[in-house]
Amino acid sequence: MTKELQLYKQFKDEAEERIKEIESMVQERDREISRLNNLYTGDESVSQTAFFEKENKETISKLNCQLDYINKENNKLHKTISDLKMKNKGNTGMYYENRKVVDRIEGLKKSKGF
Repeated sequence: MTKELQLYKQFKDEAEERIKEIESMVQERDREISRLNNLYTGDESVSQTAFFEKENKETISKLNCQLDYINKENNKLHKTISDLKMKNKGNTGMYYENRKVVDRIEGLKKSKGF
């Protein structure tokens, strides 16, 4: 009997949750119907809608300009990093060459008794 009650409670909870979801969807649908009705009847003018569209296009344009700038700066930084890596490779090679010379000099000093 308790298992049946648990199943019934679970079914009831799931049904209540689904009812809430459907009510939310209906409210959203009603808001959209109201918005479209206002647009159709003229309460929300087409020019107002066009204004928002123009504003969105301007925002997108500004964001695209910012993105272009960021990409250019990013490419500059990548080039700088690449140049520094190349320079570092050259410096590393010079370090090892210098180290060999210093080691050879120290070896000569020891062999000559300095």
